[in-house]
Amino acid sequence: MNNSAVLFAQLLKSNGLSNTKPRNLVFRSLFAYGLQTIAELSERCPEIDRASVYRTVNTLEKIGVIVRVQQGFKYKIELSDAFLPHHHHIICHKCGKQRDIEQQKLELLLSEVAEKEDFQLTSHKLELVGMCGECRAKS
Repeated sequence: MNNSAVLFAQLLKSNGLSNTKPRNLVFRSLFAYGLQTIAELSERCPEIDRASVYRTVNTLEKIGVIVRVQQGFKYKIELSDAFLPHHHHIICHKCGKQRDIEQQKLELLLSEVAEKEDFQLTSHKLELVGMCGECRAKS
C-alpha cells in the first residue's frame, strides 16, 4: 500500500486538499476491501458519520481516486485504475457475488473494435452479469 498511499497523498495535494481522517479511512477501506457499497464503507469506517462518508466519496470521485461501478439501479465504489490494475467485474444477479476479472484477450478485442470503427479508445467499462455456479446449482 505504500506506493498507493504516496500517490493518494500527491493527488490530494495537487488538488489543494488535505489528507483528513475521513479521506484516509475511506481510502484505506477501499484499498483493503475493494468494491463496496456506501453502506459497507460506512460500516467499515465507524469513526466517521455516514454524511462524511458520502462527502468524502464525492470529493475523491471528483479528483479521480475512486470510481462508481454501476450495477443496475445501484452502484458500488472502488479505487480507480490509478491504484488498481485495469479490470472488469463479473456479477451474479441472484446473490450479488462479484469478482474482478482481468482478461488480456478482451482488452485486445476492445482495442481492435475501436480501431475498426476508426475510434480512439481512451477508456471503457464492462460488467458481465449472469448467474454464478452456486446459484445455478440451487435453481
